Amino acid sequence: MRKITKEPEPKFWSDFKKKNPKVKYNNLDKTKGGYELRSKIHDFMIQNQKGICCYCCKSIDVTNSHNEHIKPQNSYPRLSMDYQNLLVSCTTPTGKEKTCGHAKGRQYDESFFVSPLDNDCEKHFKYLFDGEIVGISKQGSETINLLNLNSYGLKQARNNLLKNLFGCELQYIEDYMKEKNGRLPRFVDMIKYFYDLGVFIEK
Repeated sequence: MRKITKEPEPKFWSDFKKKNPKVKYNNLDKTKGGYELRSKIHDFMIQNQKGICCYCCKSIDVTNSHNEHIKPQNSYPRLSMDYQNLLVSCTTPTGKEKTCGHAKGRQYDESFFVSPLDNDCEKHFKYLFDGEIVGISKQGSETINLLNLNSYGLKQARNNLLKNLFGCELQYIEDYMKEKNGRLPRFVDMIKYFYDLGVFIEK
């Protein structure tokens, strides 16, 4: 997980809420301009997140992601249009093991959930060389289980990336972690973790 610093609420979102104060997110498609608004905030937040999932840091675009409510709409209906409660999560392909927002669904306990918006979110996790993510705290462990961040697919993808990067020049690793064209590389959180540990060394 990587700390996300949200940009200020966009004017198009604020203006819509002012004109439609009683509209809930799940009714957007039934309102004039609501469908376009939902797509527009989706694009806006993907750019804000530098093209990575808010939870697993897999690469995302408009075709493989969805707008995610940190605090579920069913339990927190008043926050359904709250910009600060919205992020973009990867979408689990049909037939695959659910992860991230799709795994979380309507489950949420603030006491045991690490949000990507928390300033210290990255301190709740560590990584192993086989691609497994481990909770350092109770909240970290609970969040990993809730989001299924150690699904077979995610763990294998992280492990394969590590195998490809081990042995590379240190400069290559540093370049890999950099933002390019407004996007960060997949699993940049894990690579930075190992980089900070000094695992990647200059040859």
